[in-house]
Amino acid sequence: MKRFKLIGAGGTARDDETPPFSWDSCIICQDTTKREPLQCPNSTKRCDKGAGYKSLASMLTKFNEIGELPSYVRFPALDDGDGIETTLAVHNAKWHKTCRDAFNATKFERAQRRKIASTHNQQKQMEQDQSPCTSKEHFTRSVNVLSCAGTPDKPCCFFL
Repeated sequence: MKRFKLIGAGGTARDDETPPFSWDSCIICQDTTKREPLQCPNSTKRCDKGAGYKSLASMLTKFNEIGELPSYVRFPALDDGDGIETTLAVHNAKWHKTCRDAFNATKFERAQRRKIASTHNQQKQMEQDQSPCTSKEHFTRSVNVLSCAGTPDKPCCFFL
């Protein structure tokens, strides 16, 4: 779902236009119009009811730490002060399966690798920008050309 933020006359985002956080809709996308049902770990019949909250809290925290948490996830609203896992359990937090699937271990590892690669590329670019060499071109081979006047009887080879 696309989200837009209204920019005030001063060029800053107006937070008063942000709708209040709803615990009755998906806590990740805050959308209630999807045709997908909401899942709630507290309503499961499993013996480990809080496991869903624990794993989601862990993944969201990891994504936030590396700066790869999407902007539509309202991370600060998920913690009332007792920790994310406890807050989710107290409010009976629900989510769409597709929204939850965006935050798994495999996707975290990929995001982390992308982050490391982009940091590495930025460092290499900074090193290249600071190098005294002004030419950005890199030649792997050079060809020496002989100047000879070949005749039809005696051709001249110009590669060395």
